[in-house]
Amino acid sequence: MAIELLKNMSENKYSIKKSCRYDLESFFYVFLVGCLRYGRPSLEPANLNGWYTDDLSQNYHTKRTDITENFETNIIDCFSPSFDAVKDLARDLSKILFGSNLDQFISRPNSVELYSPIIYAFKNVITQIDEGQIKNENLDSPAVKKRTRRTNSKRGLTIKSSRTKSRRGSRLQPRNK
Repeated sequence: MAIELLKNMSENKYSIKKSCRYDLESFFYVFLVGCLRYGRPSLEPANLNGWYTDDLSQNYHTKRTDITENFETNIIDCFSPSFDAVKDLARDLSKILFGSNLDQFISRPNSVELYSPIIYAFKNVITQIDEGQIKNENLDSPAVKKRTRRTNSKRGLTIKSSRTKSRRGSRLQPRNK
């Protein structure tokens, strides 16, 4: 949940105007949680328990502190090794959403201020993947396998083959030049 929403809800202010910023910020948190919890060599995920309590005020203060003061130590440094190559993307998204001083938490009237830079940041990473600067080292590992699945169609039973990844996730790494 977006920090501004958490703050307002912790203060019992529930009549909040919907903003695209909240969706983009929430997507950012889903991205971070994925990078922190999946593809880890151990089953022990990074600790984000302070973000998910029954106390909205605690959730607000913990998340805001993690995003502003402790972003490198509590978030970036805790990324799963599988997602090391997208740490710069996380930093870029953080600066886009919260400003270079990480102090902008309120909605902006112009959604282009957020959409365009976020799209550019993702396109930049996609270009790096396409150019081989970031590569998926697990693509040829035993964890990635061909699996046959059956689907029903109007014309009868069809069999499709698809590449699937294990729950461990992919390991994106910058390619050494």
